[in-house]
Amino acid sequence: MGEDRRVRRALIPSLRHLVRKRAAGIILLWTWALAACQTDVRPLPNAAMTSTDPIAWQLATDPPPPLPMARRGELALWIVAHNGGSRRADTRRDQLEYLVNGQRSLMLAMAFGNGLREERWSMLAPGDTIREARGTGSDPSFGESLFPAPGDYVLELRQGGRPVATVKMQITAD
Repeated sequence: MGEDRRVRRALIPSLRHLVRKRAAGIILLWTWALAACQTDVRPLPNAAMTSTDPIAWQLATDPPPPLPMARRGELALWIVAHNGGSRRADTRRDQLEYLVNGQRSLMLAMAFGNGLREERWSMLAPGDTIREARGTGSDPSFGESLFPAPGDYVLELRQGGRPVATVKMQITAD
């Protein structure tokens, strides 16, 4: 809890500055700051990176599986990119394909493709990690739409036709 307060206090001057600049920037920074307080994201085993691409992708869920049907509205789905290279790199996020059980998902493409995006997505510094979530409990329809019935689901990110991250989700009956 103390860490959350320190992060928020450190961000208040930045937020005040952005109020003068752009209201949209405030929303983006505050969303990022709150998310940073909630979860420590590091590249995990389901992150994929090739020798020619320094960007490793990850999909993460909160809460983790299994998830009861009644709690689908609490789901947050994170896309995470980590630059494991020695130079700044474009994540090419706009080239991601989102799949659910092997089928393209227009819902995920729209959810992660629309809205404001931090500039760091296009020039991620070496060793940096960036992430963004959808759902997060503020939009209960997200998890309910993504997982309409109990069962096993595989969410996948592809870029350039190759899989770059997957996460398995089990939805259980209440």
